[in-house]
Amino acid sequence: MKYELLELAPFLDADGRLTALPAKHKKKLMALWYLVGKIAAGRRYTEPEINDLLDDCTSYWRTEDIPPLAAFMAQYI
Repeated sequence: MKYELLELAPFLDADGRLTALPAKHKKKLMALWYLVGKIAAGRRYTEPEINDLLDDCTSYWRTEDIPPLAAFMAQYI
């Protein structure tokens, strides 16, 4: 995980929130797995709860950008 955080450092603010989604596929997947790591395993979330969680973990996106990000993440989790 340490390697991934070093790779993502340019995309994280001081509070550990993503400030942008990397363009390169490998780093984008790292960013998505970073966000997935914020989700409690075994807990069922509603779509609004996931949207709120993503909103708390990111500082770049506007509220209307969160649902498409959640949909993109759903492809990988």
